[in-house]
Amino acid sequence: MSGLVRYYEEDKSLIKLKPEHVVFICLLFAAIEIAAFVLTKAPVV
Repeated sequence: MSGLVRYYEEDKSLIKLKPEHVVFICLLFAAIEIAAFVLTKAPVV
């Protein structure tokens, strides 16, 4: 467990990501997935 936490700390320090950035990226991916789903399900005019 400590190794995982240490790896996470090292990874976080390397990337320098803020929690807000992580949430934004997750929302962005979710929006892309939803948009792709809607576009594929929508009837092509």
